[in-house]
Order: sequence, then structure tokens, then C-alpha cells
Amino acid sequence: MSMSLKDSINLLGRQVKNLKNKLMLPVTDDNLGLATPEMKNNLDAIFKNRIHIGDGTDILAVPAGVYEGGALLNHPLQPTKVTNWYSELEIHQRGVRKQFWLTDQTTGTQWKRTYYTDGSQKGTDGWIVVPGEQTLWWGNSDLKDPVTLAYPVSNADGEEAYRDIRVYFKTGEGNYDFGVGAKAGVTINTTNNDNNGALSFNVYEAQVDFPTPTTAKVTRNALMNVFGANGATDIDDAKIKALFGNIKILKIVGTR
Repeated sequence: MSMSLKDSINLLGRQVKNLKNKLMLPVTDDNLGLATPEMKNNLDAIFKNRIHIGDGTDILAVPAGVYEGGALLNHPLQPTKVTNWYSELEIHQRGVRKQFWLTDQTTGTQWKRTYYTDGSQKGTDGWIVVPGEQTLWWGNSDLKDPVTLAYPVSNADGEEAYRDIRVYFKTGEGNYDFGVGAKAGVTINTTNNDNNGALSFNVYEAQVDFPTPTTAKVTRNALMNVFGANGATDIDDAKIKALFGNIKILKIVGTR
């Protein structure tokens, strides 16, 4: 039975409307639109529920995807024994090359690794840690008085909260650098030479302590100045004097 022009136009309108509804976002379990079930599962794994793995699973053997789980083998911290903590894992694969991104859920530490399944290349030849800095304090101060940190340098049980603590600083002569330490304190040592041919340089030393897990203070800020009278270059004519160090703290960070 032939359709009238009006009926044909109405049918076309309904079909276009139906197609439009199928293409509407977001994609749901009841309306995939043009997405395939595999695409829907991948989206769910990324944005909703990661695929759970465990029970001695070898990380390097897991196919491309987005995962979470414990009891894993070939973890960067414990390669030959299964882990007893949770990690999040993202794996991308093109041919025989696989790229891994692993994040520990407890510490937030991240690692990356490139691995060739056929052994044709070494890739990164192991796991590479991705340094992560968490800013505890920033400013421009000699920290004579304690300052409050954004996060504590130790856990509730008194253990280190970070792999190390870095203190970024500058001197009165314009040197910029950082010292590395732990919750017990960070020692700063640096030198400055004006490079004018005369015997003259400064040796700076400072100590940043953490009186409490959430406070920081500079407890020593010293400068030893070695100088030669009238531009002398002979050590016999040199003099040494102690001065205030004039070190300014710019930032304190914890690295994981």
C-alpha cells in the first residue's frame, strides 16, 4: 500500500526523532545510542567501577584496561611476592608494546613502565617512580617563628608521611636551591662565590625543624664569610667572619 506524501514526511520525522533520542548523552544501560557494549564497559571502568583483579595476578600479563586490586605480582615495591595493599592500574597497548601506570591507593605514589610482550625491547627496563610533591607551606620568610603546615609530616602512628621532605630556599646573594631531609629536620648547605677573582665567598647553613607534625621553624640560619683584604687572592691574607645567614624559605613540600 502506497503512502501519501504527508504520511511519508511524518514517518521520516518520527525516525529522525528516534535516531536523535538514541544519540543523546549520557549513554546509559538502557540507551547505548551508537556505543557498543564494549565501549560502554570501557567507559564504566574509567569513570565508575574499575575492573577488580587480584589473587596473585601478574600485572605484566593483564590486558589493556583500567583496574584496581590487591594481591598483585610484579608490583614495583614487591615484585616477587603478592601485595597486601590496593593499587590502581591503567594499561595501554599497541601491538606488543604495553604502557603501565600504577598508583598506590594508600600513599598515592605513582610508577610507570613500558613493557614489550615479545621481549624485542627492554622498554623502561623496570618501573620508574613518578615523583609527586605535596605543598606543605609556601611563602618568603626566614621562619624565625613557627608556621603551620597544610599537612602533617608524620602519620597518626608517628611514621614518616612522605618519602622525603624538601625545603626550597634562596640566599641574600640570590642563590636558589633546596635541601632534602625528613620529619627529623632538613639541613641546608650552600655556597656563593662572586667570581670576581678575589678570595671572597659565603658558606650558608640553616636548619629547618618540625616542632610538631604540623609546624615548621628555622632553628639555625648562619653564614660564614671568607674574604681577602683589598682583593687579595692568597689564603694567607684571608679573614673569616660569622654573620646572620639571610636564608629565606620559599616552599616546603613532601614527596611521595
